[in-house]
Amino acid sequence: MKVYKGLHEIKKPFHRPALTIGNFDGVHLGHQALFRRVVELAGPRKGNTVALTFEPHPMKVLRPQSPPKLISTMDHKVELIAQAGIEHLIRLFFTEELAGMSAHDFVYKILHQTIGVEDVVVGYDYAFGKGRQGNISFLQAMGYKLGFKVHVISPVLVEGIVASSSNVREYVTLGEMKKVRLLLGRYYQI
Repeated sequence: MKVYKGLHEIKKPFHRPALTIGNFDGVHLGHQALFRRVVELAGPRKGNTVALTFEPHPMKVLRPQSPPKLISTMDHKVELIAQAGIEHLIRLFFTEELAGMSAHDFVYKILHQTIGVEDVVVGYDYAFGKGRQGNISFLQAMGYKLGFKVHVISPVLVEGIVASSSNVREYVTLGEMKKVRLLLGRYYQI
């Protein structure tokens, strides 16, 4: 997997890319569903599989007084994303400036112009842009205008529990490692 440490390292749009966006902390079963869909979409057209993640975690910048405890290191996250079949990982440095970018500019400048997306795969609760003003409906409308499709992945439930980073964190805190393993699809490691 090729890792880009910022948009400046992308010299031209990718070849017919399918992309997913997120922090992917823990690379749990919900994240793995996003990666599988990216691979399914890009495969038949021999397009690139791309993931866009943020470093540091956005909440470390937006709420520095109470950032989340991370489930995985960046190195481990990169390894797990590569194992999921993603060919290109963009590590976007999350700053106050990026946090202030409008949802429109994020889609137009980053997804459309820089990456050249054909398909965007997001989770059911995806929101983005300044103040999280961009939602799935907005992304779909922009996709219609700019010529890309948006695919929304429903929550992944394991024994009635949503596979989410916040649930994994909660179960780690409670010491409920069997539940953590269920949501991650593998053993938790430090």
